[in-house]
Amino acid sequence: MEITFAMSLFLIVLGVVAQSLISSFHVLLIEEQRTNALNGCKSVLSNLRQVAYNAEPTSGCSEDNPLIPCVLLEWIGKFPTSKDRIKPAEINQWQPFFLLPWQEYAFHCTDGSGNIARTSLSPAMNTNPVFVTVTTSWTGLRVRRYTMSASAIISDH
Repeated sequence: MEITFAMSLFLIVLGVVAQSLISSFHVLLIEEQRTNALNGCKSVLSNLRQVAYNAEPTSGCSEDNPLIPCVLLEWIGKFPTSKDRIKPAEINQWQPFFLLPWQEYAFHCTDGSGNIARTSLSPAMNTNPVFVTVTTSWTGLRVRRYTMSASAIISDH
């Protein structure tokens, strides 16, 4: 009788410890995914800053027109929103941004008043600086969608 009671108490304690370890593992895994997602957003923003600082004329953004925000909007337009939209020839360029399962990106570019960023032939009508918000979402444990965002103000000044 005493052995049965001791064994049942031991199994209860073992079950509680196992459950807490499983919960801790899930929390640590989600935190790691959140860190990777935030780093992905920061990486995208860093690339956008480089595009702004090293702005060079392209087929869509000529030297006669102000390059900001044209080059930013052009780069965002080329960015694949999900891993399955990456063209085979561009896999090395874009794949490092997609580290999480079913990860997707969305961009929101505005001026200081919250209006959508725009490019114009007139420098006064251009959005400069551009308020950029990068949002990434991915599927985590138990098929739940998680979202992380990062924002920055990008200018050529």
